[in-house]
Amino acid sequence: AIELDGIVKAYDIIEHQGSVALVLEDFGGISIKEALQEERFDLPLFLKVAIRISEALGQLHQKNIIHRNIKPHNILINPITKAVKITDFGIASILTQENAEIYHPDVIQGTLAYMSPEQTGRMNRPLDYRTDLYSLGITFYEMLTGSVPFISDDPMEVIHSHIAVKPLPPIEKNPEIPRVISDITLHLLLKTAEERYQNAFGVMADLKACLHQLEETGAIESFALAQRDISNRFIIPQKLYGREKEIEILLTSFDKACEGASVPVLVTGSP
Repeated sequence: AIELDGIVKAYDIIEHQGSVALVLEDFGGISIKEALQEERFDLPLFLKVAIRISEALGQLHQKNIIHRNIKPHNILINPITKAVKITDFGIASILTQENAEIYHPDVIQGTLAYMSPEQTGRMNRPLDYRTDLYSLGITFYEMLTGSVPFISDDPMEVIHSHIAVKPLPPIEKNPEIPRVISDITLHLLLKTAEERYQNAFGVMADLKACLHQLEETGAIESFALAQRDISNRFIIPQKLYGREKEIEILLTSFDKACEGASVPVLVTGSP
């Protein structure tokens, strides 16, 4: 059991009518997805909810747990008290291998739109807790604009978009969003994990700065992001170093091939 205020508690596992049932805490919450269908969150409520989600996610990562399925469907809010809790750790238990690929239809349905580039299994990168931060960015994007950034009936097109397409800034979909909140969301959605926020508490700190400005002055001015974003563990970057000349040769050859030329390139050595 995970004993955190921001996580829906599991009380028991029981046998019921020939099946196994998990008894979960009921705090009167509905999913953020359901809440968004009823009404759009105003800016103060978005910030308060986003701060609570970020804090809960940060506490979860401190316990070395990766959720892997952060999305509005799995974040509950009590309509009256505005208490917020994260639920549904199904994929966290399914994914036992760090770089496992999720493509089972039962798992991927409703999840692909929120999946990080590395979680698609098509980037040859190990999976760590920063996958949740990308999914958090998609969640914020939907809370702010009413839709996810990448929509398609073709799963491969969605995967390609996660890996290679820059999302339209939220402020361009909803001009009422302050520029800095749009930028925070985009910073979570950077393709490479090393370039994103490195800690959910760093996200929380920037959101708290926004809320403080809003409550003090009624407006939110832009500021330098991620000043209090410190990684809570040492992770060796996946970036390639010391091969600038070779990379330049490959990119130049690729550009020539795109223009119609035939360019042979031989690569030797260990993969």
